[in-house]
Amino acid sequence: MHLSLSFNESLADSLLLCNLSRLMLREEAPSAPPKNIVASGRTNQSIMVQWQPPPEPQLNGVLRGYVLRYRLAGLPGDYQEKNISSPETNYCLLKDLIIWTQYQIQVAAFTGAGLGVYSSPVSEYTLQGVPTAPPQEVEVVAINSTTIRFTWNPPPQQFINGINQGYKLLVWPELSPEDVLVVTITPDYPGSRHTGLVSGLKKFTWYFGSTLCFTTPGDGPRSSPTMLQTHEDTPGPVRQLSFTEILDTSLRVSWAEPEDKNGIITGYVLWWQVSDKESSRQERSLSNSTLRYQLTGLTSTTAYSLQVAALTAAGRGVVTSSTISTGVPPELPGAPSNLVISNISPRTATLRFRPGSDGKTAISRWIVEGQVVKEDGQGDAWGVVHQEDNQPDADTLEIPNLAPFTQYRFRLRQVNIVGASPMSAPSRLIQTLQAAPDTHPSNLTLLSATQSSLRFSWMPLPESEYNSSPETVGYRLRVWRTDGQGEDRMDDAEGAGETAEATIEGLNPWTQYQVQIQAYNSIGPGPWSNTIAAKTAESVPSGTPMNVSAEAVSSTQILLKWSPLPRAQRNGVILGYKVFFSEKDSDLPPSVQVTEGEGNVSLLLRLLRRYTVYELQVLGFTQLGDGPLSSPVLLRTKEDVPGPSVRMVFPEVRLSSVRVVWQPPTNPNGIILGYQISYCLDSREPLRWTTVEVGSTARQFTVTGLSSEQTYVFRLTARTSVGWGEEQEALVVTTERRERPQPPRKLYVPQDSVESRRLHLHWVTGGSGSSPLRYFTVQLKQLPSGDWNTHIADIPHNVTAWSVDRLEPFTSYKFRMMSTNDVGDSVLSKETEAVTTLQDVPDQPPVILAVKPTTTTSVLVTWKRPGDEGINGVLTGYRLYYRELPVNSSASTEAEVQTTRSTNTSSLITTKSTFKSVSSASLTEFELTQLKKFTRYQIVMTSYNIIGESPPSAPVEVSVGEAAPSRSVGGARRRCVALDRSQRSGYFTLVQPGLY
Repeated sequence: MHLSLSFNESLADSLLLCNLSRLMLREEAPSAPPKNIVASGRTNQSIMVQWQPPPEPQLNGVLRGYVLRYRLAGLPGDYQEKNISSPETNYCLLKDLIIWTQYQIQVAAFTGAGLGVYSSPVSEYTLQGVPTAPPQEVEVVAINSTTIRFTWNPPPQQFINGINQGYKLLVWPELSPEDVLVVTITPDYPGSRHTGLVSGLKKFTWYFGSTLCFTTPGDGPRSSPTMLQTHEDTPGPVRQLSFTEILDTSLRVSWAEPEDKNGIITGYVLWWQVSDKESSRQERSLSNSTLRYQLTGLTSTTAYSLQVAALTAAGRGVVTSSTISTGVPPELPGAPSNLVISNISPRTATLRFRPGSDGKTAISRWIVEGQVVKEDGQGDAWGVVHQEDNQPDADTLEIPNLAPFTQYRFRLRQVNIVGASPMSAPSRLIQTLQAAPDTHPSNLTLLSATQSSLRFSWMPLPESEYNSSPETVGYRLRVWRTDGQGEDRMDDAEGAGETAEATIEGLNPWTQYQVQIQAYNSIGPGPWSNTIAAKTAESVPSGTPMNVSAEAVSSTQILLKWSPLPRAQRNGVILGYKVFFSEKDSDLPPSVQVTEGEGNVSLLLRLLRRYTVYELQVLGFTQLGDGPLSSPVLLRTKEDVPGPSVRMVFPEVRLSSVRVVWQPPTNPNGIILGYQISYCLDSREPLRWTTVEVGSTARQFTVTGLSSEQTYVFRLTARTSVGWGEEQEALVVTTERRERPQPPRKLYVPQDSVESRRLHLHWVTGGSGSSPLRYFTVQLKQLPSGDWNTHIADIPHNVTAWSVDRLEPFTSYKFRMMSTNDVGDSVLSKETEAVTTLQDVPDQPPVILAVKPTTTTSVLVTWKRPGDEGINGVLTGYRLYYRELPVNSSASTEAEVQTTRSTNTSSLITTKSTFKSVSSASLTEFELTQLKKFTRYQIVMTSYNIIGESPPSAPVEVSVGEAAPSRSVGGARRRCVALDRSQRSGYFTLVQPGLY
């Protein structure tokens, strides 16, 4: 055969005569294990394992799945296995494991030929749990009258279920089990016996004692309680010491048992002597039932000193003393006089006075009574404000425990063994000085939480506790993050009244805060209240995933990895991540793939274009929406064999030669290094191919030396560094009688093939014009006034039906076609009858513009209708879904959030939601009624037609319970303001996320 080339190359170097065939190697098991095995404890009985597929060259076949095996680390034994039959699944959650136990884990991939090699083992612990056994061999003994000693051994190590954080010693009175005293003891060496003391107990009292071990998650069980009694101690003073039957040489002394016995009273000791004469001292030991004693043999008209003390086994108690004169019966004392008040401070004052007569015996007590006088001059009832004992010669008393900024009058009486004197005349009216408040407001409560604010209420101080002028009193809230980041904040809400509320703004979303409140006045602040915890509402993430990297796994796959968002930037429960990827410099919107779960931090992108540069970005999302995108990462997929060349045609055909023309492959899949043209006669005999290669810049080639009026088969393929690509085949007849083809005929669309976005077009092929058809072209026209546009330009020549897609729902179209051969295009066919696509669910929800409280149990929702291009049919109406939210977002655990939210906001309309339907598409507002007062709601909307509902709108939150003012403040954000004394409540405006 003679072959003429159209370029200057040696014939010997250009021809290749061969019989073409392909060789497929036998599938084998993978020769490499999965990569990057990562295991992390998820709960105290589960471990999450993640991995990446083995390198593609070592797969040795089609990946069918994975086998994961695991066993206790460091111990011999059989493995347990998990079979993952999906090659797309690259994670597995191992459940029902032992608490706080280390496991050894391996993963292997398998193909149809069998299981590959296992990865190197990775080890991981399950998370800690609470102990399941109490401390062992617990002994509890009293070592004195106020202290108990515990000794114990730790629980068996296998029952601690974590890191031992210490022990709690629990002690409670026998008769008051709710008054538990807890002492925490740090752990000692695991094998040693532990000891701990509990002090400050009541003397000679029965107690129960128990101990427990605790880890970070919580307390273990208590040991069996032991009952014991603290030791005896010396008693307190006797009570009600008095004298009767006072004669010249005798008298009777009486007393009552001590209030604090501190043991079993075994008796009493009585001493007496002539005053200031130690040598006359006498002593009597009395039984525990003796509470009076007759003294005889005394000297007439003589002053005596007497002392009485109780006894227990621990010794003598506190001594009670008094004086008496024989032969001179004591009398009631006289009233003090000349009361003078000085040294007035906020809580004390000094009282000077002239004592009255002592009634012929020592004064044993001074009693000060006070009367509070109000601003209107009315006085409260008199009451005892101070008592002073055993100061018989006093003429000055310090009055403690007065209320600041309060008007008082005082009066005084003195007491001897006979009784109390009359009251003195009242002192002058005085006022104590101002002081800072003594106490804090009570009942600090979280009312509502938004993404950036917390609203609180509290019960203010009663006016009697202001300790100053009412107009100077205010309240101060202190807020700080539970995790210790950032600085403490102080917000003042001035004013006092029956109730009070304030809003703290400018907080971070989804953040736990600790909050305290105090009262203050012009003198200073009072004490802080107990701390309460509050959490702001969820928002969209404010940060991007970290350390985004990409690896080209093959010509159609890219593995993208990243690190989770920093905790401070999550602003909620991360439901997953969205990966945006598109070809570099493409005008089309990027494609999106979603990974569910915060821990899934890698994604294998498949079915990508070969040898193409992609722009890749990642974002995290919560139920309220998407966070910002990460910085773009550019990566090119690997090179592959090229696709077929485009439109191989034969514009010049002679009896003995043809000129073949082509365009480079639409998908070169790499750098084109050259083309190969093969041809032979189309006959039933074994084909003998003639093959020639041309350079990468060639776009045409002329073949000569052909036989006339014969049909030839031509094949064209391109080559990259990977190899030869897909062939394109065409027939050509060596003849000079060619013409344009006839257009397709009898175009029609079966009604049962019409869908919302596609339909099937059928036709009958027209004449080829003595030249093989190459392809068909479809044009469409959108009614009523659209132009004709080419919709599909490369339908294969050997088909008579085609699925026309990329159509708009509920839209009327007409279609026409033309055929193309090597000579050119046919005329256009007759157009079809008008065809209308079906309706589809709406693409767009309405946009919620505002949610405004109208009464204490209703809100008015206003919205904007979705655009016509997103309705996809005839809009029927709208649905409003609403659900209650907890007062404090921290009431829901992250695990609960994960189970009720998916990566799609549509889960909001099926989880504990109620809905109202608006059956008119023209309405743009609706009032939700019969809501609960002082409750926070989340509201989303959808639009619907006869096919179904649109995706939901962005959620909006509102607090119900206080109606908003009738005059709106357009678009203005509210700021927290101080409340004055007359205000009882406030309101705030919700700002929809992303609206501004």
